[in-house]
Amino acid sequence: MAGRGVAILLWLLGPKYLLLIGLSIIVNYLVDTRISRLVMAAEGPTRHSKMLLLIGILLNVPGLVYFKYTDFVIETLNTLTGSQLASFNLLLPLGISFFTFTQIAYLVDCGRSGVSD
Repeated sequence: MAGRGVAILLWLLGPKYLLLIGLSIIVNYLVDTRISRLVMAAEGPTRHSKMLLLIGILLNVPGLVYFKYTDFVIETLNTLTGSQLASFNLLLPLGISFFTFTQIAYLVDCGRSGVSD
């Protein structure tokens, strides 16, 4: 799986990023397992499996949004309102976009076929 290289890069950045990716992998595994069982039992996607897929996607997106856009939003608000909100100066984990979208694509594939690799 391509995510292993990303895991190594995040590990090099520090334990908090390794925790982030580990938690993401565990959550995606649990969601995928449940989706796959539902799809296989019904021989196709069901309303419940589609709802779980949506939940899985929504659980993946906040980390990406937080790291990529928090400082941008704060700087934009400061510019537009003249306020002095402190920026977090977040270090963007290398490969987080790739990892997040790979995880989402994996969930979508499992939701369609019911087969997890």
